[in-house]
Amino acid sequence: MPRLKGLDEFETPDFVGRMARVERRRKLLWWGLMLTAVAVGGAIGWFLF
Repeated sequence: MPRLKGLDEFETPDFVGRMARVERRRKLLWWGLMLTAVAVGGAIGWFLF
């Protein structure tokens, strides 16, 4: 029977850091798209008037 590991022996799984990176990338992409949309809208408004 395997013994239980203590907290100092615990190894975090690979997906823990990966999910944080995916979430950070998703937020960065979202804000990038929003800033691009605002910039394009501003440029269209600038050239029309």
